[in-house]
Amino acid sequence: MQTSITQAIGKRQLGYCLCVLLSAWCGPVSAEGSAPDPALEQFKIAWDAARQGDHDTFRQIKGSLQDYILFPYLQYEDYRNRRSSVPVDEMVAFLTNHRDWAFEPGLRIAWLRSLARKGRWADLLANSRGVTDTALRCQRARGRIILGKTDGLLSEAQSLWAVGRSQPDECDPVFAWLVSSGGVTESLAWERIRLAMEANKRSLVMYLARYVPEDQRRWLESWNQYRRAGYARLEQARKWPDNEITRMILTTSLQRLARKDATRAAAKFAKLEGHFSWEEATKIAVLRDIALYSAVALEDDTPLHMSRVPAVHRDSQLLEWWARFLLSRQDWPALAEVIAQMPGEISNDDRWRYWLAQAELRSGQVKPPSELLQELAGKANYYGFLAADEMGLDYNICPLQPDIKDAEIDRIAGLAGFQHGLELRRAGLHNWAIREWSLAAARLPAADLKIAAALAHREGWYDRAIFALGNSGDLRFYEWRFPLAWETEIKREATANDLDPAWV
Repeated sequence: MQTSITQAIGKRQLGYCLCVLLSAWCGPVSAEGSAPDPALEQFKIAWDAARQGDHDTFRQIKGSLQDYILFPYLQYEDYRNRRSSVPVDEMVAFLTNHRDWAFEPGLRIAWLRSLARKGRWADLLANSRGVTDTALRCQRARGRIILGKTDGLLSEAQSLWAVGRSQPDECDPVFAWLVSSGGVTESLAWERIRLAMEANKRSLVMYLARYVPEDQRRWLESWNQYRRAGYARLEQARKWPDNEITRMILTTSLQRLARKDATRAAAKFAKLEGHFSWEEATKIAVLRDIALYSAVALEDDTPLHMSRVPAVHRDSQLLEWWARFLLSRQDWPALAEVIAQMPGEISNDDRWRYWLAQAELRSGQVKPPSELLQELAGKANYYGFLAADEMGLDYNICPLQPDIKDAEIDRIAGLAGFQHGLELRRAGLHNWAIREWSLAAARLPAADLKIAAALAHREGWYDRAIFALGNSGDLRFYEWRFPLAWETEIKREATANDLDPAWV
């Protein structure tokens, strides 16, 4: 008798089989009987030497591989290890010449950070334009302060400061300069408080209270008390004056409460609504969140909350969650109405076409057989199969047989990024191989992705073929999407471990 899956896991049999499968699936392969590539073998030795700190061996081998395709990876490893001492012009030239390689962004950031640590502010400013890393943006701003190049810096520092989370420590000197320069205005402080409230960063909110007038801090103290009590007494804020700040605090509080208890948020809003002059857009935003999270939680009052959101403001996310709620209640007439309200790009998706067909049938709007279900039953996707089951029809699998010429595959194989990825795979650097391959695939037009899949399949790199086909839309190449390349190995190991191969 075959072992149960629980017993197999207990014996580590399943894990062993998976290891066998994954090592075959993802690992490098070489042509049977092919002779080892001396350059590749030397590269492996040099790479391992660099990782182990054996700089003598690394430098000795590195010099003999300058014509090898992966030589830039040895340069990268060399520059990474001594990035703080590499001459600026040399590093800039290397990064510029290898901007399309997968290692370039990480090396650039690491190098710029080393410049900041060394206080080489002029070099940092000259080479960090356009950086998006927050810590580096702050270090760049600090360099401008130190070098006295502060023209236009105020707005940059304000954008770094006005976020709903704590920023890296590297930003502290910049923020100290911002405060001393009068750049933290009352309105900017309240903007950051709003963002912190939305992100539920209580400690940051209370810290920021120091930047608003003392007579306004009491609202933050009250907000904190309401928040700690789960907003149970939020309606007491009716005593607050009606102004932009109090409305902002209450709006954020109601939206936070709606995430946990939409019905209670609706009740609180009803008690507060008449006491504050909410802008229409703000009211709609609160009502939308109440309706959305009510549907997500499958609350009974969802239809009521949805009805309070004007139809013109019911976006696709709201409508889809409303439809899911109605599905859970099997309210077929209402479901058909809601699907009809969805934008065309949503309602024409096979998922909602299937449920529209079901809603029309089950509400009696359409008599069987449903033409829509018949049409869907001819499609080779999940909802097509559901429709076929409903109609008692066979699945319309209709596989496409790949017919891609070798010349086309060779064309893609000749592109630099794919060459790098394949050679890195042969070198056993699988993560780098995936990054190079993914970068190369991202540059291809959609029509060429199936050719990239053909290349991956030819190389035995089956998961890359699956990803390429998924992004190309060519989902009927079943032979490549569901390969059986290791069927023999799976069955052998499953039998040896008394497992059903389906578990593996």
